[in-house]
Amino acid sequence: MGSNSDPTLKAGEESGAPNPDLNELREILLGDNWRKIAALEREIHDHGNFSRRVAGVLPDSLRAANTTPANLVGAMQDPTIESISIAARKEQERLSEALAPVIGPSIQRAIGQALQKFTQSIETIAQHNFSVKGLKWRVESARTGIAFHQVVLKHTLKYEVEQIYLIQKPSGLLVTHLMHPDLAAQSVDRDAIAGMMMAIQDFVRDSAFAQTSEQVQSIDMQGKTVWMCHGAWAMLACVIEGRPPESLRGDIKTVLDTIHGQYQHALREFNGDQDQLARVEEPLQPLLQRELIDEKKERKGKSGAPWWLFAIGAALMAWLVYLIYVGYENHAQRVRLESALKATLGVVITDLDYVNGVWIARGMADPLTFDAKVIAEQAKLGAEKLRLNFLPYVSLEPSLVLRRARAALVPPASVELRLTDRVLVVKGLASEEWIAGVKSANAALLNVDRINLSAVKVDYSAQLKPLLEQLQSTKIYFAEKLQLTAPSHAELGKVSQMITQAQKLAASSGERLKIVLVGQADASGTDNINSALKIERASVVKTALVEFGVPAQILALESGQDPGAKKENSRRVDLKIKLLQ
Repeated sequence: MGSNSDPTLKAGEESGAPNPDLNELREILLGDNWRKIAALEREIHDHGNFSRRVAGVLPDSLRAANTTPANLVGAMQDPTIESISIAARKEQERLSEALAPVIGPSIQRAIGQALQKFTQSIETIAQHNFSVKGLKWRVESARTGIAFHQVVLKHTLKYEVEQIYLIQKPSGLLVTHLMHPDLAAQSVDRDAIAGMMMAIQDFVRDSAFAQTSEQVQSIDMQGKTVWMCHGAWAMLACVIEGRPPESLRGDIKTVLDTIHGQYQHALREFNGDQDQLARVEEPLQPLLQRELIDEKKERKGKSGAPWWLFAIGAALMAWLVYLIYVGYENHAQRVRLESALKATLGVVITDLDYVNGVWIARGMADPLTFDAKVIAEQAKLGAEKLRLNFLPYVSLEPSLVLRRARAALVPPASVELRLTDRVLVVKGLASEEWIAGVKSANAALLNVDRINLSAVKVDYSAQLKPLLEQLQSTKIYFAEKLQLTAPSHAELGKVSQMITQAQKLAASSGERLKIVLVGQADASGTDNINSALKIERASVVKTALVEFGVPAQILALESGQDPGAKKENSRRVDLKIKLLQ
């Protein structure tokens, strides 16, 4: 059709020379149709335009093909499978993430709901068991937090084939379903579980991480195990509780081979009609088996344990207890030692190790503060179990600065030292020599900024004490009645001078001097005469002292008592000295 099919035109075109006669003949024979055919030919050879036209009619074509689904499926099966396979290889992660959240939970939920009812029925039956063993199992359940039915199964059941599913391949139709007689009352969505098992197979086989022929052999779901055996036209799945022997797989394979041998054609053509496989359950019945733990054999095995095994266990237990005790004791010692070291002023710990039974502490310490024996006693440790490797340093802790100042200055008991804003304040009474020594002390060596002596006063007690003792021992004698002896009259001048000096010293120390003049008399006169004579003699001494310049207000008169004195020594006046604040 068209110019491409005309050999004459082709020859002319190849030669490059137009053929006017042929074009005129084409106009006469075809007219406008020739131009339309040429335009249609150009449109067909335009691939972009042709693709758009096909895309416009493709949906309608697929809907029309649905009237003959067999032809459509047959035509699309191979390219669809190939497309999915290529996508799975190139987009493994995206395909896995898209399918796993949908298929995984659905499978787990369907199988879990079917199997949960069985576990609940076991617990219902076990609740009526009030035997000693049953009570022990309940105690174990409460202590460990494990459900009671799981404790019962753990102690009594070795394994049990609870359910059997025979599923046609590749449709996934359930051929038959068997349950153990004890579970006959259970309600199970058999078709849903069978569909889920096939979905697991398809998911694994079509996943990007599986080989083409890979098939699931077992599934663990909520304490149950599902063993699957695959044949050409059917899959046999057994739901098992406990830990079955490996030989059970061989039994399942033998039964599946027997069913294929007897019902191969029926399995291949199975479309959901149960009548086609009416007696297929007979070879499956023997698989519904149960095996319990032989308690006698278990007890015999336990009683036959050798004695040395128990001895080793006891020794290991004792060793474990010892290690726990040693660890606890070491921890307690560390806590006590750390507390004792932290409570010691001027100590900074950088490391604390326990080596060969000895605690070794490293750090810095003010030599004025710490004592290894005291720290060991506070930590309740023997002195031989503690070693202190400290570098000396001077701590500026206020209490330690004061201790260092007291050790350096050695203040008298009447002096108080205080530290205020790094200023050493001295308060109280001290000798002139001590105050002079403090004034010459270097404040920097005492770790203070300066020394404040404004609150300290000179203590004259050292000078006042001998003076007062001398006055206390002074005695003024009389010759007759109120007549002083010549030596005593001369001595009153010295006494007045000592009183004046003592009065000044006492005043400088913040004290007041008080002198009591005690008159004495011999026993020659009556008591009334002697009493008056004693006061008169004290008054004579007071008048003389006042004349020498002693203030009258510091002098007092008193009658003395000296009946045993000799006659010539009893005519006198004694001085009694008092210091008042």
